[in-house]
Amino acid sequence: MKTKTLSAIFLMVLALWQCQSPSNNQVEEKKSDFVLSDGNTMEYSICGNADTTLLFIHGWNINMNYWDRQLEAFCGAYTVARLTLPGFGESGAKRKDWTVWSYAKDIAEFIKAKNLKNVILIGHSMGGPIILETKVNYPESIIGLIGVDTYKDVGHQYTEQEIGEIEFFFGKLRDSFEVYSPIFASAMLFHPSTDSIVRKRVMTDYSNARPEVAVPVLESLIKTRAHEAELMQALPFKLYMVNSDAEASRTEALDTLLPHSYHIEDVHATGHFPMIEKADEFNEALKRVLKLL
Repeated sequence: MKTKTLSAIFLMVLALWQCQSPSNNQVEEKKSDFVLSDGNTMEYSICGNADTTLLFIHGWNINMNYWDRQLEAFCGAYTVARLTLPGFGESGAKRKDWTVWSYAKDIAEFIKAKNLKNVILIGHSMGGPIILETKVNYPESIIGLIGVDTYKDVGHQYTEQEIGEIEFFFGKLRDSFEVYSPIFASAMLFHPSTDSIVRKRVMTDYSNARPEVAVPVLESLIKTRAHEAELMQALPFKLYMVNSDAEASRTEALDTLLPHSYHIEDVHATGHFPMIEKADEFNEALKRVLKLL
């Protein structure tokens, strides 16, 4: 009786392991460095070989590992690719032009080199403007855009007071980036419910980011806000978003700018990083959006 019980337990554990492990090469992730035409390396991973590709683009000061839970959830049904943009994480930083446009060019180059088909670009935070630029200027193969906690205040015109605050903030970043970057994250990017582990992870990544990259990239985002509205007017399809509902999206500009409308799925009560703060809820919201595309 004892032997049978142990055998039964062993078989159950083996069955569970087989269910949780990749059943074939289609769901095994391959990590590597992609060499761009300007000589920079861009860390990436790809898994799956489905007809539709989900290409995940991270936000400011972070990296492709923030999409780990999405890789687990979607690799079986899609080809899933992730990038760490040049200048961030383990990717190369041999460049002087740190702009939204340069990143759009990087993504387009990657898509072409890897021969990715039916690409849905998914961009978090600063990744939102970047994927918008990518689609409008490099339209081949891209069939959809999904923003993650982004496009929340399109068309907003800064007041003189806000301009002064932004200039003050940039001055602090230039003086002592490793101090003020995590302070900004702590003050602006978390929800009261955000787990302490998530907070520490984000603040560490913000503190360790390269200021010679992060500051000009952020300046580029501020400068291209008006251009973002123009790009939206050129979109040939509906725009989708998965946003935290902790801060409401301003939709007035979206109502008038987007020729094919938009759709927003909310993730309840998270900070700026719903894909890691409430990964399961975020993944379900993303699945609903993908069914609409």
